Amino acid sequence: MTRRLNVPSEVARESDTDEPSGLASYDPTQPYAPLEPSTPTQDQYERFQFLNGYFNARLGLKVQPAMLAFSRKARAFGFFSAARWRKDSEEEAHVSEIALNPDCLAHEPREIAATIVHEMVHQWQHEHGAMKSRRGYHNKEWGTKMEGIGLMPSSTGEPGGKKTGAKMSDYVIEGGAFALAFAELPLGALLPFVGGSPWLKGEPVRPKPPKPKDPSKTPFICGGGCKSKMWGKPSLRAVCKSCGVDFVPAARATEDLPPNEESSDD
Repeated sequence: MTRRLNVPSEVARESDTDEPSGLASYDPTQPYAPLEPSTPTQDQYERFQFLNGYFNARLGLKVQPAMLAFSRKARAFGFFSAARWRKDSEEEAHVSEIALNPDCLAHEPREIAATIVHEMVHQWQHEHGAMKSRRGYHNKEWGTKMEGIGLMPSSTGEPGGKKTGAKMSDYVIEGGAFALAFAELPLGALLPFVGGSPWLKGEPVRPKPPKPKDPSKTPFICGGGCKSKMWGKPSLRAVCKSCGVDFVPAARATEDLPPNEESSDD
C-alpha cells in the first residue's frame, strides 16, 4: 500500500510536467502518520520511502524512484548503485539502489538524512549529469550539486577538506536548502529503528573490545638477571647462552628474578 500526501503548490510550480510519476509528496503542516497496523519492517521502510520522496521534492532533484535498502558495508554510511534492479519481465536493469548502513543509524538524525541526500545526488548525476563520475568517485559536478542543495563536500566531513575524491563525506551548510528542509520535516518522519541495540540515536558507537593477545607471541626474559629477551609460544623452553639459565615468561619475571648486582649495594 502506498502512502501519498499533497505537494505544496510552490513545489509543484517549480517542477516540470514530466516529473517522475513515483515522486512522493508531503504536507509539512500535518504530522507524519504511519499506516496501521504496522510491523518493524513497514515502519522502517515507509519512513525511508517518505524521506527519499520528501527531499526529492524539496531539493528539486527530480530523480526516479529508487530501490531502497539497508545493507552493512564497511567504512560506509550509505551507498548508491546505478541501474541494479529490473522486473522479471524486463530485459535490462534500470532501477537504481540507495542503501543505508544500519550500523550507522545511531548517529544524529540530520546526519542520517544528509546521507540519504548524498546518495540521491549520485542518482541525480547518473540520471541528469553531463560529467558522470567513475564508480566510487566524487567529481566536481557532483560536488557543485551538493553545494547547491546545502551540503558541502569534504573528505574530512569538516571545513577545509577536499571537495572531490574517492572517499567523500560532507557537512550541512547552515541556512542552506537541506538545513531548511530538514527543519521542516513532519513530526514522526525520522527512521524509528537503529542498528547496534541497545545504543540509541545520538549516542556514541559502541567501542570495539580490545583484541586478545596472540598466545603465540609471549615475551620471555632470562631468569638469570642478564635482561636478555625473546618472544615465542607459551610452551617454549630455551636456555640463555650468556647465563646458562632458562628463559621465563616476562609476566613471571618480577616474581622469579633474583636481585641484580646493582640493587644490592647496601
